[in-house]
Amino acid sequence: MATASCLFMRSLGAILVVAVLASVNGNKLTTEFARVSELFPEYKSQIARIIENQSLIHVLDLPPELFNAIVDAFMRGMRSAFIALIPFSVIYVLVVAFIRHIPLQQTKKL
Repeated sequence: MATASCLFMRSLGAILVVAVLASVNGNKLTTEFARVSELFPEYKSQIARIIENQSLIHVLDLPPELFNAIVDAFMRGMRSAFIALIPFSVIYVLVVAFIRHIPLQQTKKL
């Protein structure tokens, strides 16, 4: 039972982390791509296509300044997402620090 509970809590934590990362990253990317679209209005349609399919950044013929701005937008999104996880990490460390260790009981073999 303890192993199942441990695996369940680990899965629950992973789901929470993925949800937080996706939410923060998505919100930050929306803001960053709006900024990039303002800087490069002539490439607005290509930027919209890149938002939908990130692999197009290597397929489309983009000027180096736009390419760097888009990569920077993705970098800022991921940075914000991982910074948002810091409070959760601190809470988890504090919670785990106060859990008592209970040694396993050994049974006698007959």
